Amino acid sequence: MHSLALMAYAFAVGLTLCGLAGAIFELVAGRRLGFHPPFVRRERFGFSLALMVAAGPFMLTNEVIAARRAGAIDWTAAALCAVGAGIWAMALGVLAVELALLVSRLLG
Repeated sequence: MHSLALMAYAFAVGLTLCGLAGAIFELVAGRRLGFHPPFVRRERFGFSLALMVAAGPFMLTNEVIAARRAGAIDWTAAALCAVGAGIWAMALGVLAVELALLVSRLLG
């Protein structure tokens, strides 16, 4: 039961981080966040990579919703992308929790 609670916490942290990062980037850019310029560029590879790590599940969800509305993908592909975004968000949450634990050990 303890590991299930930790997984749920990591998932919630990941969703929170990607939602905050995605919302901030959408507000700054004034456009819907996605895997297209100005968010992803070869000239700013480091920034694009950091953006992808932080807001990737948000970006993937936006792209899947747009593709589903356009009829470009079916429900199976959309569900598979949703599972991928969930796994990505959980991995982001695990990374954030581990970084927080590391910082607390270093400071205390």
